[in-house]
Amino acid sequence: MKQACIRIIALTMLWGLSAMTYGATFNAEEPRDHGAWSSVKLSLGDQRFYRAINIDDYSDMRVMIDFDSEECEPELEVQIDNNRSFSETETIGIRKVAARVDRKPIHESLIQLATVSGDNTLYGYVLVGDLPRLISEMRLGQMVRFKFSMADESSDPMYAELSLNGSRAALDRARALCSQDQVGPEEYFEEGGTSQDESAAEYF
Repeated sequence: MKQACIRIIALTMLWGLSAMTYGATFNAEEPRDHGAWSSVKLSLGDQRFYRAINIDDYSDMRVMIDFDSEECEPELEVQIDNNRSFSETETIGIRKVAARVDRKPIHESLIQLATVSGDNTLYGYVLVGDLPRLISEMRLGQMVRFKFSMADESSDPMYAELSLNGSRAALDRARALCSQDQVGPEEYFEEGGTSQDESAAEYF
């Protein structure tokens, strides 16, 4: 397992019974391994979302796509572990980031970085202009690569590359679980509802 350019302590817990999300501990349910990627349901009280995540390629960095149960709109997040805890909860800035799947077109974007007091994780929320297109490329690609610009523009950028083995299954399952969560029992009694010819695969 590789380590990103920032030296950190190794990630000691992959799933277990909980997962950290922006300093909060969510319950992890129904985890499934798909290769280099996994999918899981995360819940905390009334909050629920569904995650496809790569935790295999780096010990100190995780790339994930979350589908919130309210809208099922995808969000791309990068988490990087530091070698010491942060003293404050704050948004520390916005940096340039580029993502590229194989030799597909480069996605230029910005990443908003945030810290949580007492936590050693740097949370990065990627503001991708065409995230559905990037996800579509990730489902069918072999590798996704990131280029992170530093605050000091004279510093060399940080690069990362992650396998997309299992990304299609993980992304499809996370999205399907989210969509299923939005279906209430009343929808099964509406005229023109789900066709009986719908494939069983639509439920997984």
